[in-house]
Amino acid sequence: MTTAELEAELADLQARRAAIAGVDTTTFADQSTKFDHASLDRRIAAIQQELALLKGTTRTRFGVVVKGV
Repeated sequence: MTTAELEAELADLQARRAAIAGVDTTTFADQSTKFDHASLDRRIAAIQQELALLKGTTRTRFGVVVKGV
């Protein structure tokens, strides 16, 4: 995916997240919907990480261990 496509998908997912904030389930007549906030948050994080990689602004840190040998 291109950067523009990822940014568009991210904007869409963030709008969806804002629309269902605080709502776990809805029921109307005989239909019920359960929202999966964790999966949505994971997808948003994955897209943000991919965009950071494409832009060269990752927040990955590498630890260094010195054993003094």
